[in-house]
Amino acid sequence: MNENINLTKILKYCPQGEPFWSPMLGDVKLYCIHPYYKKVSVTVTSGEVWSINADATISINGVTSPEIMLYPSREQRDWSNVKYEKKKELPKTWQEFCENYKVRKNECYIEADSNIKEVGENGITDRNRKMDCNLLPSKQAGEAHLALMQLHQLRDAWREGWLPDWDSEQDKYIIMRSKGEYKILHGYYISSCLAFQDEKRAEEFLECFGELINQAGDLI
Repeated sequence: MNENINLTKILKYCPQGEPFWSPMLGDVKLYCIHPYYKKVSVTVTSGEVWSINADATISINGVTSPEIMLYPSREQRDWSNVKYEKKKELPKTWQEFCENYKVRKNECYIEADSNIKEVGENGITDRNRKMDCNLLPSKQAGEAHLALMQLHQLRDAWREGWLPDWDSEQDKYIIMRSKGEYKILHGYYISSCLAFQDEKRAEEFLECFGELINQAGDLI
């Protein structure tokens, strides 16, 4: 089951620090991979770095161990069951996101009647960069965005035409979450969507629409 082992290939996408076990070294962690030299390096509990051959043996002073000296764990001794996937690169554009991240079944969208509908099991997983801009990761995210949309309309009504100037020392009273509860912060330059022209107005808004604000959560 451990024939033709090549750790440099098996562990190519393994994250640094992944724990393994060695009959000789005990508990170890992956340090780095050297494909050219056909070796991998591991660190022992003391921090010392040891070199392991690609076939999982150890060579010391020209003598190579006749047995495997690195296993996935003390209990797991079969390298053929170990597989690491290449980590996805973080998308730098919306197009990259659409190309590399498939549509998941629990994604949803807000219908014209404001109901939140999950993406059905229609077999379509490819993401359309034009049509799927309105998809959200989950129903909970849909509820949060729906609450934010309502708060946006309500905020503008309560501002009565007032607009914040974030580049000036204009007084602003902002609804922000601090230590688990929403409070009114008096500030000048800290930008927030729920900002009002006076403290009383901000306090009353929070009192009236606290449920919606909680539902919007970290979108605020």
